[in-house]
Amino acid sequence: MSWRKLSLILLVLLVLSLGLNAYLYWTIRSIEEKMTTVHVKIGTMKAFSYLPIHVAYALGYFKDEGLDVELVFFGSGSKNREALIAGDVDFSSLATVHILIARGKGCPVKIIGALQNMEFFDLLVRNDLRGKVKELKDLKGLRIGISAPGSGSWAWCVVYLKKAGLDPDKDVKLVSVDGVMTMYSALKAKKVDAVIAWNPLTVRAIKEGLGFVLINVHDRETHLEYVGSEEALSGVLATSEDFIEKRPDIVIKVIKAVNRGLKYIQTHSPEEIAKAVASIYEGLDLDTLTEAIRYEMPTYPRNLAVSESAFNVEVETYLSVGIIKEEIEYAEAVEWSLTGWRP
Repeated sequence: MSWRKLSLILLVLLVLSLGLNAYLYWTIRSIEEKMTTVHVKIGTMKAFSYLPIHVAYALGYFKDEGLDVELVFFGSGSKNREALIAGDVDFSSLATVHILIARGKGCPVKIIGALQNMEFFDLLVRNDLRGKVKELKDLKGLRIGISAPGSGSWAWCVVYLKKAGLDPDKDVKLVSVDGVMTMYSALKAKKVDAVIAWNPLTVRAIKEGLGFVLINVHDRETHLEYVGSEEALSGVLATSEDFIEKRPDIVIKVIKAVNRGLKYIQTHSPEEIAKAVASIYEGLDLDTLTEAIRYEMPTYPRNLAVSESAFNVEVETYLSVGIIKEEIEYAEAVEWSLTGWRP
């Protein structure tokens, strides 16, 4: 055999050997990744109140932390809360009222991060009632859509009505319409006269001429009037005390991913963010998504650190209208050591 043929055979064997080694390396690595990846369920809603979660999911930030995250979508916050209490989900993105309600019932769930630092529930009225409904007291005798009793939209409906001197149980009819899409349909079909709205519903209804905003709580002056503060701990990331105790490593990884989501929101345009999460909000056009995100931008914090004063605003508000019966302390309801304390 000539030296040239021998060299060629050796070269072929070397290439095959390298290819086999590479195949074995990536196969083993893939198996190891599957073995070390942790499956995590996060309860949420298709609302921009919880956009940091959705951004972290869409951009693969959870995967970067070795987490196989499953987003479980609920029509109302009350259903999401019950799933968290039952252990059907590991984490939930919720309006703060749900944590206060749960703690008031002795359920050991805790806030681990702030997703929004302003209230986000606006009051939207059907456009054909513009001449009839000019202020809150004009809602007397009308039907107001909420997602469900015990939800964040229900809580703020109670707050708004009582501030206008109306009795939520006698002066209006509260209609449960579940999630954002069914609330939109109820408004369009005139099954309700007004709704406690959140984005993307608010922007979509305005753009399509279905409704007008009677209370725009995103406006700083209006926020001060109805909330009593420029800042409030409206949307939060929560989990159970048991999960924090048993799996602090997973909690830290979730926090890292969501903080990256918040950073992306702070450093990118509404157009870029809309494109990133478009697959989650299937059925809504990019223009509506973009405008809804722009509408919400002032409400997002820089990171998940939980403000004690913003938390206390929530407690005082819900105490004042009887949604919770006893004061709940910050240290009782918030595990701030993992994300940071703010005054």
